[in-house]
Amino acid sequence: MKQTRAVLSLVNIKDTVSHIYQGLHCLLVLSGTLNILQNDCQYHLTVDDMTAINPAQLCVLSGDPSALVLSLQIPEEFLKENCRELYHTVVCCNSSDAEMRDNEYFYELKRCMVMMKVAESEKEYGYQLQMQILLLRLLQILYIHFGAEQVSSLAAEVKTKDRTLEEILSYLQTAYHQDFTVQEIAPRFYMSPNYFSKYFKRHVGMSFHDSAEALDKILTWQPELEFVQIQFN
Repeated sequence: MKQTRAVLSLVNIKDTVSHIYQGLHCLLVLSGTLNILQNDCQYHLTVDDMTAINPAQLCVLSGDPSALVLSLQIPEEFLKENCRELYHTVVCCNSSDAEMRDNEYFYELKRCMVMMKVAESEKEYGYQLQMQILLLRLLQILYIHFGAEQVSSLAAEVKTKDRTLEEILSYLQTAYHQDFTVQEIAPRFYMSPNYFSKYFKRHVGMSFHDSAEALDKILTWQPELEFVQIQFN
């Protein structure tokens, strides 16, 4: 069953974890530091930094022992139903980026996330409606002030190929303990080794070799996470 509700979680990230989410994912660092490897770029987030990760983007998160993050996952189905414009927009939102640091709307985004957490904790009359309003306000800010580009018809076509990418990643997760090469895995997905390497690099943001090494470390990791999950329509 597809996730249709936004989920707000308080997460203690103590090690490295792989991340690919079919929706928009906002992260606000409350304590410690968080490193994000995404599309061959590494970002270093400290206290009060936040970022938004676009749907279906593979990234690697790693935090120090004190890294506490407020995580807001907004599923694809929710975006389609409630904010179709944002669903068709690529968001560029990372307060650790020097070119974006001075954007005054970061404060408003962080305020929305924190106020959602406060509303859930206090559970006063009408708190769910308040959380819904704050969520829609956050989406509005992301669309108006952080939307980088509308997804072109070509990008939309590429997005339909995510099913193949999901099958590849699923296979890697189930067979990560095996040693295999591009020459061995490419025929499983009816691709030549050369085309598979280019396809994987384009859609995942890192080479197949680097990703296999990362998965080997990531999927043997036993996370110690503290979750406070909030689901709302």
